[in-house]
Amino acid sequence: MEDLKNILPTGKENAISARELAAKLGVSDRVLRDLVTTDRVKGIVICSSSAGYYLPASKNEIREFCNFMEKRAKHSFIAIQSARRALGEIEGQQEFTP
Repeated sequence: MEDLKNILPTGKENAISARELAAKLGVSDRVLRDLVTTDRVKGIVICSSSAGYYLPASKNEIREFCNFMEKRAKHSFIAIQSARRALGEIEGQQEFTP
């Protein structure tokens, strides 16, 4: 399988959809997400947007990606908080069973 970072386009305007990228690599969407996560853990900056995945062409594109991901994380956290409230859990507390 070809290395992900070698086939990713550079620049947000050249983003490639997850479906197209997975097809180029010959993997499922789930495997593609795992590959992206693995490379990100290694320190490779792989940006994504509603258009798809890409390597950043500038620091500004990295900033835009960070802002995009922070907004997604905030929305996810809000959803988690409301679900925990519905369960009657106090924020920040978890149940541990021996």
